[in-house]
Amino acid sequence: MAETLSKNYQFKMALSKKFAFLKDRHSLFYYVLLLIGVGLAFFAYALCTQRFTTPFSGDFAQQAYQAYYDFYDDWWTFFKTGQFPFYDSNTFLGADNVHANTYYGLFSPFTIPLLFVPRDFIPHMMALISIARLVVGALFFRIYLKYFGVSESTSRIFSFAYAFTGWMAYYLWFNPFYEVMTFFPLILFGIEKVIKEKKILFVSLGFFLLGISNYFFLLTMGVFGVFYAGFRYFQTIKERNAKDNVLVFIYGFLGFLFGIGLSMFCVFPAVLSSFSINRASDSKYLTVIIDCLKDGDYAQFFKIFFTCWSPNITNYGSAYEDYYFSFAFPLASYFYPPISDRFTNIMHYRYFENTGSSIFIYTPCIILLGCSIYRSFKNKKVSHFIAIIILIACLFIPFFYFLCGAFVTAYGRWELVVPVCALTYIAINFDHRDEVPSAVVVISGATAFTFMVATYFLATHIVTDYKYFDEIGDVIFVVIYELTLTILETGLFASFWKKKNLLTIVHSFLIGEIVVVGTLVANIHSLQSIKTSVGGGYNSIPTENEIIKNINDNDDSYFRIQSSRAYEGNNNIGMLENFNGVSTFHSFYNNNLDDFLRFSQIMMNDTSWSGTAFSKRTNLDEFLGVKYYIAKESDTTFYYSDSNGKRNPIVFDPNIPLGYERIDDENDNDGYRVYKNKYQINLGTSYDTIYYKNECSDSIYNSFYPSYSGSRYVIRNEEAYFKGAILNNEDAIEIEGNYNEDFNVIKNVSTATEAIKYKQRFVNIYANEDGKYFDPLDPDRDIKTANIVNPNNTTLPVNRFQLVFEPKEGDSYYPLGEMGSYYMFDYPVRQSSGTNYAATIYLIGEDENGKSKVITFDNGRNSSRSSGKSMHGLYSKEKVKRIIVCVDGDDYRTEYIDFYYEPFEQCVARYQKAIDNGLTNVKYNVNQFTFETNYSTNRFVVTQLAYTGGWKVYATDELGNKQQLKVYNAQGGFAGFVAPKGNMSYFMCYQTPNIDKGLLMSVISLLGLGIIIVTKETVVKKKRVK
Repeated sequence: MAETLSKNYQFKMALSKKFAFLKDRHSLFYYVLLLIGVGLAFFAYALCTQRFTTPFSGDFAQQAYQAYYDFYDDWWTFFKTGQFPFYDSNTFLGADNVHANTYYGLFSPFTIPLLFVPRDFIPHMMALISIARLVVGALFFRIYLKYFGVSESTSRIFSFAYAFTGWMAYYLWFNPFYEVMTFFPLILFGIEKVIKEKKILFVSLGFFLLGISNYFFLLTMGVFGVFYAGFRYFQTIKERNAKDNVLVFIYGFLGFLFGIGLSMFCVFPAVLSSFSINRASDSKYLTVIIDCLKDGDYAQFFKIFFTCWSPNITNYGSAYEDYYFSFAFPLASYFYPPISDRFTNIMHYRYFENTGSSIFIYTPCIILLGCSIYRSFKNKKVSHFIAIIILIACLFIPFFYFLCGAFVTAYGRWELVVPVCALTYIAINFDHRDEVPSAVVVISGATAFTFMVATYFLATHIVTDYKYFDEIGDVIFVVIYELTLTILETGLFASFWKKKNLLTIVHSFLIGEIVVVGTLVANIHSLQSIKTSVGGGYNSIPTENEIIKNINDNDDSYFRIQSSRAYEGNNNIGMLENFNGVSTFHSFYNNNLDDFLRFSQIMMNDTSWSGTAFSKRTNLDEFLGVKYYIAKESDTTFYYSDSNGKRNPIVFDPNIPLGYERIDDENDNDGYRVYKNKYQINLGTSYDTIYYKNECSDSIYNSFYPSYSGSRYVIRNEEAYFKGAILNNEDAIEIEGNYNEDFNVIKNVSTATEAIKYKQRFVNIYANEDGKYFDPLDPDRDIKTANIVNPNNTTLPVNRFQLVFEPKEGDSYYPLGEMGSYYMFDYPVRQSSGTNYAATIYLIGEDENGKSKVITFDNGRNSSRSSGKSMHGLYSKEKVKRIIVCVDGDDYRTEYIDFYYEPFEQCVARYQKAIDNGLTNVKYNVNQFTFETNYSTNRFVVTQLAYTGGWKVYATDELGNKQQLKVYNAQGGFAGFVAPKGNMSYFMCYQTPNIDKGLLMSVISLLGLGIIIVTKETVVKKKRVK
């Protein structure tokens, strides 16, 4: 009994000792809990209003959520199959996964926790991960400060300021930037470890984690890291002997080298591919300044170096003075808190400006900075002033913005280094505040107040003089708020300057401001509704996921899906719901597709980062291999009230290309309709014709995209996809030389189309009766009442008028094919005001009694600024007597309207020929396809797989002879090859280009790092033994 009691006592004592930190309110455990609590409070508005998610409008809600679903699927594919999907068909029309998604966090350690929750829980887990990244960043910054000798209490206070710094708040909508804030202090801590102890593990670890999380900042932090290391090296050079100074330099170099090298398995292939993206290749800044130096035009060089903020300079004679206002952004972003992620607080720029950022460090730190400067002056710390001057200069010299943005554009993202340096400097001096008189606090606060007022007047001047800004009156509350806080906190700090309560006061104000900033950004920047907007709506996603899962489970072929939910703002739905889609919102989509995207006018602008091929043009869909259409019934549902006031729904048939049959259960009441294509082309087809693309020297224009009016050629191009392989001239010449007798070569493509241009008749513009919307049950209502709109009217009720078109004189109906008609209606949905993009187009026919009815309609909300987006595909198996366009705006256009017609049987003949000349026995697995052909002559195969340099094709004949075939970029962006005649089987596989070289660099770096660490530890142990 006594023995048992003794054991129980020992166990309780051991347990009490192990968890003693629970009794210490100053323990690290409670500090972490407080960090988590402040993180929850920082995001509280979003968490409480958006079902415990943080859907900041813009990139976070439209890109980050969808990307994490895609990462989830990719990693689970790897876990289940042992093969990592290097080719990601869910990223737009297909992309290299490493290149496209490394930047967004594919390999980030913070992606790992997502893999262990149910897929539907991802949005909520992302909120927790957002807080976790801030907490870990604060802990790293605390370690960094403590290594400087800063006290525990002070380190904790300023780690709060760092974790929730204005820079972080400004980039809340850029999910990939969180990890930058997290791992940056680890790099700085590692540099200090090298300088003081000659240990390289932490600096290498920091660069490795940053590289695999966000390689864009590897350059920024690498450049700053070199300057920081150099500054600290010379600042402490007298503390070491000559031998140690040499060793520190060597170890520092190796620490940087091995850390960056460790990340090369993903960074090296991603960076090499990134040189091809439009923003990188279009930037002329570096070329221009180099030309200045070559030409000896040093005056122009210095002018650009110090004053040019724009990357859009075609020669060094133009420095774009319109961007000079950018120099004021650092002042406003330092003295006033961020309130949105789209503009710099009191300077409400109407567009997103890349030079904008935030270096706000919260009011307590702004006041304390002056006290730190006083102490440096008092102790004659010259090196401190050198660092301050350099940092301030960098903030106002555009060259440094370009340098840290890889000379692509003048990004303000590098400015994180400013709050890091400022907070470190303030924290180091805060523990020595006994050396600073309280009067200095008052002077510091007064100085800050003066600069705030001066910045306000400067901002007012700029906002008034430049047309790019909104009036400052909208955000005047920010000025009043910050000035009031400065006065209040200056008084309190001065009163309690030498008292213990000062720590509590500073900490309290800091936490309070953090919560305010988080709430302001959530409200003013805004959140997208997780219930109705993000991903098409929280309630829609589970049903759509189930539909997609059922399709994938029952169809093991390769195909793409069109979804009516793929509108602008939900472009990445394919990543979200795990299907091969036709839309994107992605900076690193596969740029090898650019020519194709121009041929069919898919992107929002010429080529950008946003676009969708959802104009329902059947030739485009067939070429891309679209096999299923998913339509949400609410998109075509109208509600009518009966005599009892009850609202009854009427669902119209969606506008789906002919050749698709409905396959879902009509009685399942899930609110969706699923259609399957009878004429789907499986993976690709082959041709005996080669087209010369005839590319121009600018690499933009060619025979299939002769000018920015390329939308006129969309129909011709989408027919040409079925007639022959479109190749770069160099490739066409090569194939013509090697297979001269096998291919019909066309060097100059005709502009003619098989579709018939039909001259319809514009009837009139009618106002909807009593200001009501168009009535689909009575499509003649407003025409019968003859509410004709005066064409001179400049403003009309939004969506309450209609443009009416009818067949040409002498025709009662539009042309109708035997299998139905494919109509291409080219209506420029972008209004002259430039603000409205939508138009609903109704096809009007007749019922058996001759009464007008709506056959189908299509909402042009998927259209945007790209002129080709106005070319809508419309379908009917019935006679169409009228087309009505309801414009979702207060403006209209009747000019530049074209109408084309093609009998659908003509389309079917085109598709059947492609199927007959296609691939057979197609099977696919992760990164690989197998298929067969049996052609009588050599033919050129164009697949539906987006081209990159990672594709390899091997052909094996009946005798087992195997050969590797060259892969070409065909049709402006798809992998193609010459298929040998005869019965051939193929193995087509994909591997990220240069990943083998990157992996070798990582292995060498790991070995090098290991050797250095083991060798150094061995030497240390030997010294201890001696």
